[in-house]
Amino acid sequence: AGATAGLAFLPDGRRLASVANGGPAALPPHSEVRVWDPTDGRDVLGFRGPPAAVRGFAASPAVDWLATASED
Repeated sequence: AGATAGLAFLPDGRRLASVANGGPAALPPHSEVRVWDPTDGRDVLGFRGPPAAVRGFAASPAVDWLATASED
């Protein structure tokens, strides 16, 4: 992925979410969202986001959904 654009603990306080914009030069630009377990650094969830840069993200209180806001 590209440069990290955001990093925050999710509402449950147990997991960390990050958003990166960019991507490998061989691919079209895209964003990437990842959820991490900060106790061991394990990547527990990841998905490719929209092609436009992500400017913000939020999770529901129960952490059953994660939304992103992008320039497109």
